[in-house]
Amino acid sequence: MDMRNYFDESSFTLSDSRSTYAPLKGRKYFPNDCSVLLYLQGEGDDRSDVYIHSIETEGGPACFQKGYASAVFKQICDTASRHNVVLSLEIQPMGGAPYEVLERFYKSFGFEYISETEMIRKP
Repeated sequence: MDMRNYFDESSFTLSDSRSTYAPLKGRKYFPNDCSVLLYLQGEGDDRSDVYIHSIETEGGPACFQKGYASAVFKQICDTASRHNVVLSLEIQPMGGAPYEVLERFYKSFGFEYISETEMIRKP
C-alpha cells in the first residue's frame, strides 16, 4: 500500500524520506516562509495503518502558535477517517512543547492512549 494514495499532492509536497523509520515525508507551506513538516510510516500486515513519526512547524518563532500544525493535523485525521485508516503516534516532546501540551493537542483530535506514551486514533 502506498501512503501517497491518501494525501492530495495539491495540499502537501510529498517525497520519499531518507529515513528508514519514516519513509514518507510531507510538507505543507504557509505564508512568511513557514511550513509544517511531517514524517509518516505505514504499519500493520498490509501497511494500511499509519504511524505519525513526527510533525513540526518550521520557519522560526514567527511561525509558531499560528495554527499551522493544527491545520495539517486536521487534514491528516480527516483523510485517515475517509480511508478508514488508524493513526498512531508516540508523544515525544521536541522543540519546546511540553508533554502535557502535546497530550492535549493529540486528544483534541481523538487520539487515545494504548500505553503510557503511545496513542491511536481510530476512524
